[in-house]
Amino acid sequence: MKLNADIVFDNLSELVSARMMGACEKEMRLGRPRFYTGSGQVFEQDTLYVIRADRLPSRSTVRPGAVLVVVGDTLQLPFYRNRCCVIQITDDADIFTVFNLVQDIFNRYEALDADIRRILDSTASVQGLVDASAPVIGADVLVLDGNFGVLASTLRQETRSLDISSLSAFMANEKLALRKREPLAVSILDQSFLCQNIFVNGRYAGSVTFDYRMRRKLPSDVPMIQYVAEAIGTALRRLPSGEGSEFDRFRKALMELVDCVALDQPAHGLVERASGRRSYVCVKMVLSGGSTEVPYRYIGSILESSFPQSVAFEHASSVVGIIAVDELRDGRGCYRKALLEKLGHFVESVDVVVGISDAFSDLLKVRLYYDQAVSALVGSGFREQQSRCYEFRQYALIKLVINAIGDFPLEMYMTDGLKRVVEHDREGSISYTETLRCYLANNMNIAKTASDLFIHRSTLLDRIARIKRELGNDLKDPDERLRLEILLKAMELYEAE
Repeated sequence: MKLNADIVFDNLSELVSARMMGACEKEMRLGRPRFYTGSGQVFEQDTLYVIRADRLPSRSTVRPGAVLVVVGDTLQLPFYRNRCCVIQITDDADIFTVFNLVQDIFNRYEALDADIRRILDSTASVQGLVDASAPVIGADVLVLDGNFGVLASTLRQETRSLDISSLSAFMANEKLALRKREPLAVSILDQSFLCQNIFVNGRYAGSVTFDYRMRRKLPSDVPMIQYVAEAIGTALRRLPSGEGSEFDRFRKALMELVDCVALDQPAHGLVERASGRRSYVCVKMVLSGGSTEVPYRYIGSILESSFPQSVAFEHASSVVGIIAVDELRDGRGCYRKALLEKLGHFVESVDVVVGISDAFSDLLKVRLYYDQAVSALVGSGFREQQSRCYEFRQYALIKLVINAIGDFPLEMYMTDGLKRVVEHDREGSISYTETLRCYLANNMNIAKTASDLFIHRSTLLDRIARIKRELGNDLKDPDERLRLEILLKAMELYEAE
């Protein structure tokens, strides 16, 4: 395995007193050291030499990338540090001891490289790669997959996914950090980390993180995290792709149903077998306007972890979730309170808004309930509430009214009498429209309407009489009342826009 000067120095300085001078190449191109005896006037490119200070020539040719490990001090050092990297051993050390120490460093890394190749050629286990690398690196290692699930780690993990606050801090720290190809130093919650993204076939597939809570950051960590990331990327490419687990096929089938794609027979059977066993709601989540760029893949992964027996996936710049609600039901069989409470905490933590469908059990009809969830989000523009969870059941009437109006202008449905009432409101100080709306909402109860409008009963009776004359309709006719109520509701919605 080839090393570089940073790796040699960081390891060597733990064993003897040393300092590094001059420019050094960052790429790992150094082979095992050569013992310099004083013969020859050329220090070759990308070659590591161990030399006693008194044997260092006063002048010589130094090729690019040469590295000199010099034991002792000499007046010749300024000449060489201006031309190559010099690691000076300041201890009163024996040159043979230093040479053997450098050899041991190469032995450790070559043993690691052999372990890495063995793992890649056999199991391609990502956890195996981490377990082999961590002792040599001397830091805790965390590997996340493309959905920010924990793929492998030397740390004890309570969940399958990265902590929400940690991810949010990371994304706020570096916008679009998922696109970076170079190692990235990150501070999360006052802790320091070094991250390297992994790309497979040009697509983001996860990341490797070195945790510095147990030691300081070293220059050699940069080439090593790149080395580990490359090995893990190779492992991910070598793992069998296949069709995934049955759960993955189930998720894919639901994605196709949401996209109105006809299922093949195996997928249809998979969804049909799952139908009827549980009750679900379909949710659609989108990031809030002021949110940082939390990846949708991550939100879906956290949603599945938070709601057992549920399925989530990225879809059309959003996350779609099919949430099992049976375990949320109380003694009366109601799930809404527990669902809204649990979803409320979730959407606040990841900064999203969510539309929620009615409950259903036939998963083959998931597209219809997805449309409900979409409609609930659309309906959020028609009403104000503190919660970020919008239920279709609260929007159903609005949806009915909007669909009933269709593409015609609202005036096309108005009777001449209702047009006169609306015209009166444009010129008068008293709103006949609001009075009529309140009167119909209270089932034409005079006492209740007068109380709601804060006017005297006789005043209301006089006003209702004038409204009836303008309308020219029989308000005792249920069809006429329904038509008026739909139009008044539509007017209220459009006025609120």
